Order: sequence, then C-alpha cells, then structure tokens
Amino acid sequence: KFSTRNPETENKIKELIKDDFNSITLGHELSGKLNFYRRINTCFLNESLKNNFILFSNYIEKSIKLLGINSEINILKADGGIMSLKAAKTYVVETIFSGPSASLMGMLSLKKYQEDSILIDIGGTTTDIFFLADGIPLFEPLGTEINKYKTLIRSIFSKSLPLGGNTGFIVENGILKIDFKSSNKPLSLGGKKITLTDVFNYLNNINVGDIDKSISGLKELSKQLNLDVNKTSKLIVNTFINLIKDKINNLINQINSKPIFTIKELLLNKQLKPNNITIIGAPALSLKPYFKDTFNLDVFVPTKYYDVTNAIGSALAITTTEVNLYANTYLGKLNISELNKTIKINKDFNLSNAKELAIKYLKDEVKNLGGIPKELEYEITLAEEYNMVKGFYTSGKNIRVKAQVKPGLIKGVRFYD
Repeated sequence: KFSTRNPETENKIKELIKDDFNSITLGHELSGKLNFYRRINTCFLNESLKNNFILFSNYIEKSIKLLGINSEINILKADGGIMSLKAAKTYVVETIFSGPSASLMGMLSLKKYQEDSILIDIGGTTTDIFFLADGIPLFEPLGTEINKYKTLIRSIFSKSLPLGGNTGFIVENGILKIDFKSSNKPLSLGGKKITLTDVFNYLNNINVGDIDKSISGLKELSKQLNLDVNKTSKLIVNTFINLIKDKINNLINQINSKPIFTIKELLLNKQLKPNNITIIGAPALSLKPYFKDTFNLDVFVPTKYYDVTNAIGSALAITTTEVNLYANTYLGKLNISELNKTIKINKDFNLSNAKELAIKYLKDEVKNLGGIPKELEYEITLAEEYNMVKGFYTSGKNIRVKAQVKPGLIKGVRFYD
C-alpha cells in the first residue's frame, strides 16, 4: 500500500515470482503519487495492455526498417509529451489518449492563446474536446479515468464524443437522429447512411467520392422528414453541433464546480469562461460558420494545417515526466519510487537538498524515457517539509518534493507570428 514510500516489499515479491511470469508491473515504478486504489488500477491496466502493445510496436519497428528510416521512434503520452518506443513497452498505460494529446499540442503550436478557450478536434468517428484557462491546458490533477478505472496516469483534461465526419444520421418516426450504434462511411464512398461528409458534399462541394450518391441520399432522407434538401442538410449540421454544445456546457459546469488545475499550476478561485473556439479536423473549415452562429463566439480554424494538426503536435512534443521524492531524516532514507531508488541521507538533509536531488534524478528519468536532458526545462511543483515529533521532541523531518519537465513544445518552432 505504501510502496511509494518503501518499495522493499514489492521488490521482494518480484524476485520471488519473476521466473513464473513473462512480465511484471510494479506499482511504485509507474507512479510515485499516493493513492493505493488508483495505483492498483494503473498497474492492472498496464499489464492488460502490454502484450498487444509490444506486438504492435514490433510491427512498427519492422515497418520503419523496411522504409529505410533509422530515426529514433517516440510515442505520444496522455500528458502531451513523448517517450521512446523502448520505454513505452514498459510504461504502456502512459500511451493511452495519445491521439487527443497530439491534437492539443498541435493546436497550441498554431495559435497563441492567452484567454479561456475551447479546442475541438473533429475526426472521422470521434470529437475530442479540450479547455484552456488563461491560455494553459487543463489537467487531470490526480490522474485520468479509463472506462471507469481511476488511474494515476498524468493526463491533459480531454473528453471524447462518438461524433465525426462519418457519423450516420437516420430518421425514426419522422425525427432525425444520430446513429451511435454502428461505424459508418459516407454514402459517396460506398456507405449505407447519410453522414456529415455527404452533407458538405452538397452544401460546400467538398468533392469527397461520388457526390451524386450524397445528393441522392439526402433527397431520400428529406422525403422522410418532409423537408427540402437544403433544410435537411442544415438540420443535420445543427443537430451535430448542438450535441457538441450540450456536452461542452455540461463539462464547463463540472469544471467550475471544483478547483481548476492546469498543466502548470492550481488556479484558485477561477471560473472558466471561454470566449473563443478553435476547430481542427477534416470538417473544420466547413463547420466554422455553423459553430460561430451556434456558440456566438470567435471561431479559429488553422487554414493551412487544420487536417494535419495532430501530426504537427506529434512532431513538436517534448519528453515529459515527473519524479516524486520522499525523505525521512529520522530513518535516514530517501526514496524516488519512479526510479526504484532508495538512498541513505543524514539528519541534516533539508528541503533545499531535496529539490536539488529531485531535479538531478528527474534528468535521469528523462534519459530513461529516451529524452535529452539538456534540451528541456525543469520545475519544482511541490515542496513540503514537516517536523516529526517523538516524546515531545523533534526527531527528524519528513520531506516531499515533486519535480517535472516543464510542459510545452520544442523551443522556437511555432506556426504563428
């Protein structure tokens, strides 16, 4: 339960059973944060994913070699950073939500944000929603939740909707509805249901596949709704956007009901009030005027890069990680669980010493994840020191320090003035 403070028991168990299992995950190595329940979930998910991920990564490595590419391979993480493919095979669960994090980092490279903002990535099957407070991404303070499993995975705050350019629309009892039950593709590309792509084939002439099939499908749907094709098309778009708006309003209410954490710090007494929206993804340009009318906010679409923003985010992401240092001068021990490191300290060890060591070992962890320490910036995000009392006298100090790589993008590379 307290392996982050003293990993001795977990390490002994691993020694006893290592010959009987192909892979073993130790909770204290995944996260140095306290929270026994979340650490168990994180550990369980890491092992559950490992075999599939290693198979996937082996195929990636083979494919890269066949293409004659000798570059280092990195994997996106849920906190918007990267780690080497080699490290990802151990810390598999950290790669969850890598797609949304790539989109967010890409959007941050395409516009300078200083206000509360809504950022939206609309793909083929999923819409990802992010928020900025004073230009800084919101963060999951304890860890993200995966299918009702609360974890200790460092993660940007993002929420997904099963909506996208290929979402199907149907009519039931004369009412237009979104078909969430099955995946789809546009009628213009051989699908069986009208999608947003078909609608913009008609409204904006985006020229995806066979436009005649899109128009024919819209005419059929219009008959069922007793509307003309133009009104049916706009009804589909508005239904799509209003569902996103309802979700965003609910999320803002949830966010404003508790303290707001950002990727950098805790913002006290802050109420999120977004006054602009950024949209990326294939339908972004077509949807821009409809979002502006529905939300009554300024809407930005990165004209040149809206359809490849997540690729830009992947290319510009930096190695990110954190370490948690615990020191007890009474016992004469210091522990950094992420590195499975325990060292002896003397009674004079203090908070200043702890900060210096935390940064030193943070750089070691960066190397472990495949990063280059000198290219990154580091910061202390937590520093606490308490006196321990025994028999009415101070017996020692309990010290806790958390250090992290300063979140961000590769220095000097931006796509805005």
